[in-house]
Amino acid sequence: MTTKKRFDVIGKPRRRVDGRAKVTGLTRFADDVMLPRMVHCKLLRSPMPHATIESIDVSRARAHPGVHLVLTGKDFPVTFGILR
Repeated sequence: MTTKKRFDVIGKPRRRVDGRAKVTGLTRFADDVMLPRMVHCKLLRSPMPHATIESIDVSRARAHPGVHLVLTGKDFPVTFGILR
């Protein structure tokens, strides 16, 4: 196989096999799966970049019906990770 033949697809439009299913909404993603007794989570981050969060009042979240667990950074042993 020559080098020219190997690279003749670069820069050319290619039809995606899953394109039609994605644009018509038929594709199922992980977020679309609903199983019995499934628990969902909500991640809340600071809207201010590089800000120091001095305190978080989670009492209303814990008191809300259906809430099983509320975690903050104080609940983790590692101070810095993927998400601070």
